[in-house]
Amino acid sequence: MKRGVILIIGVVFLVIIGVIAIFAARSDNKAPAVITLKVWSPFEEADVYKTISQSFLEKNPNVKLEFKYIDAADAKEYEATVVDAIASGEGPDVWLIRTDWLPKHEPKLASSNNYVKWSTNRKVSEQEGLAALQGEAVAEQNVRQGQVYGVPLSVDSLALYVNKKVINQVRRELDDAQDKRSSAFDQYPTTWPELEAWSRLVTKTDKGNPIRSGLALGVATNTYAATDVFAAILQQQGGALFTDTEDQVSLHLAATKAGQTNFPGQSALALYSSFGQRGNQNFTWPATVGNPVEALISGRTAMVIGYSTLSHDLLKQDKNAGEYITIRPFPQFDPLKIERDRSDFAAYWTHVVPKNRPNVQLSWQYLRTLTVTAKSQTYAAKTGKPVVPDQGNMRVPSNSYLGDGTLFTAQVHYSYPVYKPEWQQTDEALQDMLSQVIAQGQSVQAAIDSAAEKLKKLLSP
Repeated sequence: MKRGVILIIGVVFLVIIGVIAIFAARSDNKAPAVITLKVWSPFEEADVYKTISQSFLEKNPNVKLEFKYIDAADAKEYEATVVDAIASGEGPDVWLIRTDWLPKHEPKLASSNNYVKWSTNRKVSEQEGLAALQGEAVAEQNVRQGQVYGVPLSVDSLALYVNKKVINQVRRELDDAQDKRSSAFDQYPTTWPELEAWSRLVTKTDKGNPIRSGLALGVATNTYAATDVFAAILQQQGGALFTDTEDQVSLHLAATKAGQTNFPGQSALALYSSFGQRGNQNFTWPATVGNPVEALISGRTAMVIGYSTLSHDLLKQDKNAGEYITIRPFPQFDPLKIERDRSDFAAYWTHVVPKNRPNVQLSWQYLRTLTVTAKSQTYAAKTGKPVVPDQGNMRVPSNSYLGDGTLFTAQVHYSYPVYKPEWQQTDEALQDMLSQVIAQGQSVQAAIDSAAEKLKKLLSP
């Protein structure tokens, strides 16, 4: 080969190498592609999320967060809207579900275990790592088989709302009649027997119909969080809807504790329904009374059990409601366990990640940043919601006021997960059970057995 040809080939080769190098350099200088993470929620809180997400966006300049509020008539419609979108491939990268929805949606979700670490200590499990950040109770409610599936910003629990004006009026009536039972109102009720006594003293009837109710509880139709209150009483009695192994129904089964055998389901239903059952000494709240929020504001009832969200509903009815409504801890059965061995009931919304989305790891990295205490405090300040409990303080305060989430947060420490293989059908079975005792006049045993049969159908064969 002639020397000139070799020279030409060499020059061409060098030119090609140079062109490749230029394109490679240009490629390296290109900004990374923008990734959009979609966050869907049943709450209009886009501005709040933008505020608490700033540090994440600063560290990830190629990431864009898109927040979408799902305007739905109820939880069922919200769930259906999101699930349909996920199935079509157009759904969110992160969405909020209630903690008792987790068993139902677990197969469609990606756990955090393969994507982020909740602790730098390798000897600590992922559940233990999350527990160090958000508490053991919160971790238990967001973990399935050792896999972390959810992480919340806000938490909530059931508590007792009391209209002080009604209580003061009843006390005056008893004092005027020189009835020594007025001393029962010296202290707010902390146990169910005390609450029953208060309710009976407050209740005022006309021809057998309450014209002033003690406690808005007992029926399914016009009771705030009816199935949750029943489930809370059931847990306090040592029972559960399903066994720990989640393969059998336990609602109707006996339980043995300290050598004594009882039937928690029957005991819980008997207590719950007693407030709505005519002829019962606790009868105070028929289905005809109306809305419990309006009744508490107007003084037609003295007490309502509800979540922190009830505070917002009350303030919508009367902006001055905080002047005469006080919030007390959820009643217990054993007065000796009120301080440190309580049994409270929590249910709240938690963030989860669908596993069929393309940016699962990035979604979990984003959620990991939301567990910083400062962010949850900012969220609380802007929304007025209770947030993840402080690990250093497990004391439940004796009282609270509308808009203060401290009591609701503290009680979460003493709450336990509730297993529902399908939350909608589980709640419907419980609602039917409550109605059977009150509206249909069935016995407690018959209603429990009927509900147990319905729950059995929800378990996999």
